[in-house]
Amino acid sequence: MTLDELPHRSRAVVVRIDGAGPGRSRVMDLGLLPGAEVTAHLPSPLGDPTAYLVRGCLIALRRDQARLIQVRAT
Repeated sequence: MTLDELPHRSRAVVVRIDGAGPGRSRVMDLGLLPGAEVTAHLPSPLGDPTAYLVRGCLIALRRDQARLIQVRAT
């Protein structure tokens, strides 16, 4: 599944990051690397962006960015 499909308050492990260029680099710079645990923490009122907890930091990703990240639910 992709990160944008992860239900609220659910945890997963990053398996793969698709795409190329600045979008891919940005999510990797934020700590979303293969093996990292991520929690879907807080959706915005309109559903985009969503806040995710990664390595103790809260980050916000838009749906199109989260679709690039393949995860496995834990």
